[in-house]
Amino acid sequence: MRILIIKRGALGDVLRTTALLASLKSRWPDSELCWLTSPEARPLLEGNPYLGRLSSEADGLLLGRFDRVLSMEEDPAFAALEKTVHHGLWTGVVLRGGRLAYTADSAAYYDLSLLHLDPDGGHASADELKQTNTLTYEQLWLKALDLPDPPQPPQPVLRLTEEDAAQADYLAQRLGIADLPLRIGIHPGAGARWPSKRIPEETTLALAREVRRRWGVPLILFGGPEEAAAHPRLAAAAGGDLLDLGADYGLRVFAALLARCDVLVSSDSLALHAARALSRPVVAAFGPTSAGEVRLAHGTTLLPPGGCGCWYRSGCSRSKPCLGEIPLGAWIDAIAGLLPPSQPSPASGGG
Repeated sequence: MRILIIKRGALGDVLRTTALLASLKSRWPDSELCWLTSPEARPLLEGNPYLGRLSSEADGLLLGRFDRVLSMEEDPAFAALEKTVHHGLWTGVVLRGGRLAYTADSAAYYDLSLLHLDPDGGHASADELKQTNTLTYEQLWLKALDLPDPPQPPQPVLRLTEEDAAQADYLAQRLGIADLPLRIGIHPGAGARWPSKRIPEETTLALAREVRRRWGVPLILFGGPEEAAAHPRLAAAAGGDLLDLGADYGLRVFAALLARCDVLVSSDSLALHAARALSRPVVAAFGPTSAGEVRLAHGTTLLPPGGCGCWYRSGCSRSKPCLGEIPLGAWIDAIAGLLPPSQPSPASGGG
């Protein structure tokens, strides 16, 4: 039996989808699991023990026919593969009358998505379902695939190599984090598509000052190429309380550096799902996206006290972004609760 997953982006979504692989392999142990992804996402899937074959546009489309296809890419070019690459069951995004739609068995997930249109063409029903949903991303897809929910919540899978670790060790020495007695990282960015998911710069700077005051170490600033241009300015504003790691390395070294953190503070982004895959303690901040879809095995979820008014919109409608309304003390308490037991607890009185 051959099973194909079509999932190319965003990077965080690609990685969190790997949490489904163990259940697929458990249900069909003799199957070959194949994945069609993008060149950018490929490093996140390389070395995955569940995958038999990995392909990207750079390689050309996978050839052959599949007994089951999980179509998760909302793109007409990939939805159209339904006509050519399978002779069994197709679950997920399809092309109907030249427009994107989805199969009935994938409604558990796509009824909550932008593909679910109201009669007026809006998304009010999907937004309401998304906000009231209590199932994780993995549970929604396991339901769509008619697979049992395992006793332990499935987590993403990311397999790093000794070479990845060695490169991260070299950078840790060069960038000044190898000898820190405590490594608290922050990934405030969220890419270009969803700027409303970002942790505000003011919050990052306030956290850097408070982390230095309470634990005597700089806050380690992570980010990708899209965010890196702003990092020198942030680090300069923090006056040494923020240690910028830059972005001159690939995704796998990025993940290996994250793995060296005692605690990571993150927006709803690739960094969050990498921390989950690497079993690193994470403080995850959710504003305009669904916190209920992410179950943390090692972490704490923070939500804005007044809720979010820009649900799944790229821009925030408020003068102060909702994540900026989370009190400084809540961030610090969440970090303290995840630190190794040998670390001192912070003093009381956070903002």
